[in-house]
Amino acid sequence: MVLLDIPDYYLMPLPEGLEKRDSELWSITGWFEQIQNDIPATAFGGYFRLDLELNEIVQGQMIDVWGPSIIKGEMSDREMQFKKRYEFREDIIEYKFKKQGYLWVGGYQGNIGVGEGKAQCVAAKIADDAFQVICGSRHDL
Repeated sequence: MVLLDIPDYYLMPLPEGLEKRDSELWSITGWFEQIQNDIPATAFGGYFRLDLELNEIVQGQMIDVWGPSIIKGEMSDREMQFKKRYEFREDIIEYKFKKQGYLWVGGYQGNIGVGEGKAQCVAAKIADDAFQVICGSRHDL
């Protein structure tokens, strides 16, 4: 089943020396709450590319009320974990989830200013073959 049909005229030839990697495009949306700061739950949304050979989350971006961020991590059928860095900050926030039905339930942990808290999300595959879908950020984790 093709979830996203990309017209041929959008597909570009690979640069010399670069091999095609099997990857999928995923969307992610959910919420997190900051227990330490007593702030209400905050919604987030975004996308990531999943490298199927390594089960790695690469070239991911998210957005929430605090701003844009980039994510990298790992995903299996039962667990997902990634590191997030806001584009305007240097510190890293780590998220860990376990699959419960269609939900990913877990939490995050960051530095003293961020603290730790609960998080919950859904992730849905958008495209089976996402190698040539442009993803990512000008920044790196």
